Amino acid sequence: VLFWNSISHASTYLVQVATDPSFSSGILFDDPNVVDTAVAVSGLSSGTRYYWRVSAKNGGGPGPYSVVWSFTTLLPAAILASPGNNATGQPLSVTFVWMKADQASSYWFQLATDSLFGAGLIKNDSAIVDTLRVVHGLMNGQTYCWRVRPKNGSVLGQFSEVWNFTCIGLVPSQVVLVSLSDGVSHSADTALFAWRESQPDVDRYWFEIAPDSEFVFSLVDSAITDTSTVVRVLQDGKQYWWRAKAHNGEGWGPFSEIRSFSVILTGVEGDGVLPGRYSLAQNFPNPFNPSTVIEFRLPEATHVRLDIFSILGERVATLVDEMRHAGVYQERFNAESLPSGTYVYRLTTLNGSFVKKMMLLK
Repeated sequence: VLFWNSISHASTYLVQVATDPSFSSGILFDDPNVVDTAVAVSGLSSGTRYYWRVSAKNGGGPGPYSVVWSFTTLLPAAILASPGNNATGQPLSVTFVWMKADQASSYWFQLATDSLFGAGLIKNDSAIVDTLRVVHGLMNGQTYCWRVRPKNGSVLGQFSEVWNFTCIGLVPSQVVLVSLSDGVSHSADTALFAWRESQPDVDRYWFEIAPDSEFVFSLVDSAITDTSTVVRVLQDGKQYWWRAKAHNGEGWGPFSEIRSFSVILTGVEGDGVLPGRYSLAQNFPNPFNPSTVIEFRLPEATHVRLDIFSILGERVATLVDEMRHAGVYQERFNAESLPSGTYVYRLTTLNGSFVKKMMLLK
């Protein structure tokens, strides 16, 4: 609404509003018959500078224009999207998302532990060009308030309403072991250990194996990014215990159950008998994505080569190419870099070859 002082002997007023200070273009409002000393102008754009002037009129014609004044409209308030207002159970790393505001070229983001954004202000970023902001390192059990304000150069919009949320960091769930099975006798000096993927947001796993059930003399690998690992140079006649746990941004989850196994290089899986023949098992799981386990059995020491081929016959991987003792072996094949399709795996020994097919489904 535009206001001006009344002029003696004026019967009407001519009012102009434009985006051009010379009023040669960009005229939004041009009314020569305003009878009051105020007028409402609608249809203005947000975040825009306008110029206006007034001329008094009577029967003798219009008088001179007033001086030109200007004003700038605010940008619209930002609309928050996520995390929702009064949300609970949020992780300690949060992605804040809001809706794109009309005419906004950047945004001002504030995060605080109090709704007045005073002493509890912990993030005050006034130069965000996207409609999201990631904040790490929040405190477990803390309630936070946040708001966003759109900007276009020096033109500011209104702050959004204030939303709040509470963090409860969730560590990964307990790891579920797959293999080796508990209590088995293993007939090779190399073993593949596997477990199911844990949740949520796991970034690595801790694998631990020891010759004692208390894990006093354990071997630890805490940087495993897959759900399996291979341990070599296991000792004949030894019993081992193993376990695993998962990690994310909130910390380590609980350990899995503890499993044990014995290494007997002269027997296989507790039956006291070497494999009676060469064999190549069907991979498990099948179909798979992106990794699977291939098992083969050797009745005697021999040179072994285990190759993976595409359906067109192109070799894409060699998993084994070395001498192996008699026993049962499991090798993991990771096809993360390969496309979906049918693949062939071939076991080659001094006494012949064995071939099977498997399916990668992504």
